[in-house]
Amino acid sequence: MEIITDILIVGGGPSGLLAAKEGCFNNNKVVLLDKDNTDPHNEYITKTSLRQIGIKEDDSWIVNQTNGFILEAMDEKLVLDNTTTVQPEEAYIIDKNKFIKALRDDIKENVEIIDTEAKTITHIKDKVVVEAENSTGKYTITTKILIIASGYHDNLIKQVGMDYKNMDTQHILQYELENTHLKTNNIIYSFNEIENNALISILPGKNNTASISITMKDDANITEILDSYIKSNNELRDSNIICKTSHILPSNGIIPKRVADNIILCGNSAGFVNPLTMKGLSGALESGTYAGVVAAKHVVFDEYKKDDLKQYVMYTDMLVNENYERYMETREFIETLTLIEVYGILSKLSFVDMYECDIDSLIRTMIDESSKANIHLKNLYN
Repeated sequence: MEIITDILIVGGGPSGLLAAKEGCFNNNKVVLLDKDNTDPHNEYITKTSLRQIGIKEDDSWIVNQTNGFILEAMDEKLVLDNTTTVQPEEAYIIDKNKFIKALRDDIKENVEIIDTEAKTITHIKDKVVVEAENSTGKYTITTKILIIASGYHDNLIKQVGMDYKNMDTQHILQYELENTHLKTNNIIYSFNEIENNALISILPGKNNTASISITMKDDANITEILDSYIKSNNELRDSNIICKTSHILPSNGIIPKRVADNIILCGNSAGFVNPLTMKGLSGALESGTYAGVVAAKHVVFDEYKKDDLKQYVMYTDMLVNENYERYMETREFIETLTLIEVYGILSKLSFVDMYECDIDSLIRTMIDESSKANIHLKNLYN
């Protein structure tokens, strides 16, 4: 089957779906290829991020609401929520599968969605041609602008020469738990395995459920470390694992080459993963939105060469990448700390009045309370 379109998007996750939604502006024809985006785990997103992107809250995908977070090191627990600060960072813990379904339902009247896998990409004159295939047949799709949102490891990125050279990665292992005894709705960040270069986070759900994840550079004993943490935690040791997922995500920020002639990379494909928390949902939604906006604008005037699409790079550098660069240096700093040092910082923070508890405010205060933080790192948050 042959298809001609204005904008073609490869990847039906949050980033691709937001790109498709914005790409429909001015009645542009948009096609989205989605091979499989089953993602059975929970993630969180702040209410601020949802407002900025223009997504309305929906009970169908909200698992829980949190009013802040808890930092844990040994027996020290620093609570930063609406009971301790004036402006807590409120967020939703969401079911990612249901969230994706809602986004897909929202665009299906305006976007042609094909459940198929893209195989090859070629340039023919001033257009991009993508060959795709599924169990029902083959597709040849010719497009003015191609947006790739199918993951950083996708072979398509290598085909167009836009893959990230010397990319650093983090391994993520996540369990969905039931029968927990958590006494909080706040997101928990545990530094108890920091000397294994591991950060553990817990997203409390409803009815005694929770999502727990660990991020590490090396996955050699990642399962053993996470299992050991669960057994040592009084609120988790009696829980049951109902689902396991694992991912490898880019951890050294957004790739410089995320635009080429007719082609835009967004989401994980371009490294839009927070290097500090290793969460990718906000970056996926933001980059997908900007990719769709830029593509929709330029396709109307047949302006879709590399120089025309550089506006996307400008948007993402200004609105996303600056934070990511700070977060990369912050993570490197945190990884130099011992558990005792983190314990000492949290102990000091328990006596500090914090007006806000968003990530930047928290990191700024942690750095101020650490004797190991250098002047350059402190200046990044001032």
